[in-house]
Amino acid sequence: RQVEVGFKSTVNQALAIDGSVFSIRKAAEFVEPATLRYVQDGDQTHQGAELIVRGVVSPALRVVGGAQYLD
Repeated sequence: RQVEVGFKSTVNQALAIDGSVFSIRKAAEFVEPATLRYVQDGDQTHQGAELIVRGVVSPALRVVGGAQYLD
């Protein structure tokens, strides 16, 4: 199950910004050490935020950069 809220914004012709916050919940999957069996037991929850910036530095150069925080 995933829930995400985000935005996309074009500031001007040379700069655009995208961002989102999200929460992902899924089954925990692992190899049980005692039996060496692959099992699903419990849940994992991942929450985070993401930011991406795109810009035009010159007619010959465009740059894209991003960062993500994941807990």
